Formats: sequence, structure tokens, C-alpha cells
Amino acid sequence: MRLYQLIVSDGQHKGRYVGKNIFGARINPDLSKTPELRISGNGHSLFVQAEAASHFSEWKAVQLKRELNALGIQVTLEPIRMGRSGP
Repeated sequence: MRLYQLIVSDGQHKGRYVGKNIFGARINPDLSKTPELRISGNGHSLFVQAEAASHFSEWKAVQLKRELNALGIQVTLEPIRMGRSGP
């Protein structure tokens, strides 16, 4: 199954990554330096760091893209490049 991440493609938040809201302690201290921007009403946020991006199935990514576009947030779907281990 191919996975995707969503990246804001236009506007003042261009280049931010879409990820699920983070609650509680942050393991990665870099996430505390530039806090996420919460998207009202859908359980997701915009992050500067790619490491905070959620990975979505194609179906979920397309669905979330429609939701975000309706909120005025333009995003693009970027396929996740998975590293291969072994020969």
C-alpha cells in the first residue's frame, strides 16, 4: 500500500506538513521550538517539521485534502519514499 503525506502548497503556511494533533509530552524537542498550528474541528495540525507529518493511505489523503481545501487550506499529496533494507 502506498502512503502519502500532505503538504500545504499555498498561502502563509506554505511548506507545512499535515499531522494529527499532538497531546501531552513531545519526545522530539524540535517540535516544541515551533509549535503546531491547530486546524479547527478536524483533529489535525500544521507542522514545520516533516517528522511530525502523518502518513495516510491514498483514500484517506484524498478525503483529508478535500476537507482542508474546503477550509481554504490548499495541500498537495506527496508519496512517501520508503527506504529498503537488505539487498
